[in-house]
Amino acid sequence: MKNYFKLFKNNKFILVSSSIASFLGVGYYVYKNEDPLYSYSLTNDIIFEDRLKKANRLIHQYKELYGVPAVIVQVTKNDQVIYSKAIGYSDVENNLKASQDTIMRIASISKPIACLIACKLYENGKLDLDKSINDYLKDIPKFTFNDKEVIITPRQLMAHTGGIRHYKDNNNNNNNSETSDANLQEFYLNKNFSTTKDALELFLKDDLKYEPGTQHLYTTFGYTLLSAVLEKVSSDTPFPKLLEDFFKKVGLNETFLDKNEPIIPNRSKYYMRDSKGKLVNVPYVDNSYKWAGGGLLSNVNDLTKFGNLMLKFYQTEDSLNKFIKQSTIMSQMWTTQSKPNKNVNDNLLSEPNEITTYGLGWCLVMDEKKNLKYVYHTGGAVGASSCLMIVPETSDTFKSPKGTVVAVLCNSQNVSEIAKFTWRIARIFSDNNQI
Repeated sequence: MKNYFKLFKNNKFILVSSSIASFLGVGYYVYKNEDPLYSYSLTNDIIFEDRLKKANRLIHQYKELYGVPAVIVQVTKNDQVIYSKAIGYSDVENNLKASQDTIMRIASISKPIACLIACKLYENGKLDLDKSINDYLKDIPKFTFNDKEVIITPRQLMAHTGGIRHYKDNNNNNNNSETSDANLQEFYLNKNFSTTKDALELFLKDDLKYEPGTQHLYTTFGYTLLSAVLEKVSSDTPFPKLLEDFFKKVGLNETFLDKNEPIIPNRSKYYMRDSKGKLVNVPYVDNSYKWAGGGLLSNVNDLTKFGNLMLKFYQTEDSLNKFIKQSTIMSQMWTTQSKPNKNVNDNLLSEPNEITTYGLGWCLVMDEKKNLKYVYHTGGAVGASSCLMIVPETSDTFKSPKGTVVAVLCNSQNVSEIAKFTWRIARIFSDNNQI
């Protein structure tokens, strides 16, 4: 008869087998569910211990390979945390260790959140995804390409097909897929923009990169323009207020606007490697120009919570979803809108016999028959790198959400292959044999 004991965490007793518990270290939590993920048989204990060892080894290897001060990973299975691990320091100078509560910049993972808000407005009849944004923003100039008037739609902005440019440096070297954001001057803006309208002045008068709807070109500024549209259809509610209302609505209590002034408990320090490979503090930046495209803070707790919300919306029939309909997720957000270039800034994954496309705010990975396998988004901020991955699964045993969600945060910028790393973690814990 196997021995079991109870751990106490967040006012919940957690039933853990002795063989698993002996392996678990600080930062690991196995939650008992009404329908347990594992029956705690000897075979399943061994399988789970093997998964823990593989994940732990992989995280340490990744941290050492890229010299990251802290790597934080959380994995959920069917909305239950099965693995949570933080190694390294959130504050190197003061020897403060990272934890699953550590808050970091999530960068472009802000985009899926902005798109969910947009799709809710679409569902409520306030936003037409295929209408010209000039119909909403009467005071901005008409768009032209090659001296021909063109229209840009909210859908195109969300799918990166609107022709709006990305970051640039002093030499106007922007939108080169071979150039990292970290090497572009606008990435380091430190000016505060009090309104979205003010932020539009950064790029609105610049030429379009291509005719809208004809190409995919990843752009954070396109999301700044999107946020102006969302403000207008929300009775001129400032976009930061729309975000904060959304956080409250869905229970993302550890997700914030990346403002420098507020005291935010557990906020990490941010780092980079200089030209000699030495770890240094990053310069001061102000992300008020890109709330929708890359201006949020969060931790792995809230990121996996958001991932499971998306999974639940995707798997639950319309009548049972309280926030947004399943049909909206399936027909809009997680449906192919554009086909990115392989070297797009979004750190695309693509294995043999897979197709990687872009939906509304998400990278979509499908099999050859175009069946959805998993979705994800990476983030690259000044001093931080991140990834959120959702792997839907099917089962006759569990209620939705069914699947694996993985969140990864690092407090160093330009960390390579974070999407690949997240995918490898997902493969360890997912029961979806197709990933």
